[in-house]
Amino acid sequence: MSLKGLTSLEVEERIRQGKINKNLAETDRPVWEIVKRNTFTFFNLIFAVIAVLISLVQAWNQLIFLPIIVINTVVGIYQEIRAKRYLDEMTLLHAPQSTVIRNRKQEKIASDDLVEEDIIILKTGNQIVADARIVEGSIFVNESLLTGEADEIEKNVDDKLLSGSFVVSGEARVILEKVGKDSYISKLTEQAKLVSHGEDSEMLRALNKLLK
Repeated sequence: MSLKGLTSLEVEERIRQGKINKNLAETDRPVWEIVKRNTFTFFNLIFAVIAVLISLVQAWNQLIFLPIIVINTVVGIYQEIRAKRYLDEMTLLHAPQSTVIRNRKQEKIASDDLVEEDIIILKTGNQIVADARIVEGSIFVNESLLTGEADEIEKNVDDKLLSGSFVVSGEARVILEKVGKDSYISKLTEQAKLVSHGEDSEMLRALNKLLK
């Protein structure tokens, strides 16, 4: 494996092929949009109309479903905001710059501009911004962001590195194998995003059955 890095022409070719470290999951949905999305739903609208009609005939004892609707809405908002904060935290942890070897020289570039098969240098404190394989050196990494386990793991030549983990100690040159939306951290973030938009709560599913 050559450690001279890619040439400018090779980088341009990979960019044309879409093999660039972009397309990470976006998590910039504002809180007000989350509140709006969970409040103004089809079922909430139906129950609001029913509540108005019941109020007009003053059948107050028939409004017992209202607390359930309110609780369901609040829970939905809370869960999605919590998921958003988690995803935002994961996104913010991406290192803005990386040290890459190109045209036989070291240079610092934006991590979003890295491409597949770039060779980057990892040192203590660096975050691994794309899935990679060690080609020279040895490091200890922390994968707690990905696995929840705080143990330091030793990685040597030919060992795989997951994007999102951190270098605790050591130094290594690594080749990027999966970048952008294909990287582990991007797929993990996208899965968490889908969970945050998951199925309705048990309460709402029960109410849906009553309406059928």
